[in-house]
Amino acid sequence: MNRRRNLLGGVAALAAAPVPVLAMAVPSPDAEVIRLAQGVIKAEAAYQAAYEIPNLTVEEEQALEPQRQLLMDAASDQAEALAPLPVVTLAGVLAKARAALAVADRSSVDGEIVVKDYVEWLAYAALEDLVQVAGGEA
Repeated sequence: MNRRRNLLGGVAALAAAPVPVLAMAVPSPDAEVIRLAQGVIKAEAAYQAAYEIPNLTVEEEQALEPQRQLLMDAASDQAEALAPLPVVTLAGVLAKARAALAVADRSSVDGEIVVKDYVEWLAYAALEDLVQVAGGEA
């Protein structure tokens, strides 16, 4: 029981870990977009970390499943709220791009984004390029 509590505490601590700051010192007109994007990134990181805990027993895996579902729901809810919001700044566009890349399906073998068709592949490639070219501008 103590081991499971420690594991859940570790997952909770990871969920509270800081993500790269996307907001500027002056309040951004895209503040809500940036806030939601950071929430998506944080929830997705915690969700992924919940599956990377080594050497769990079957019982521990089963006990973690409700926590994992809550983390997945948090990322999904925030992503659904984020997607339709319009953006007016580069910081807002980059926040959405980073959130989309954070939740992209990735190969467990090489970490590459798994795509289903060319439209999806081009969209992810454009997001990766945007984030890379913009660098630290946001």
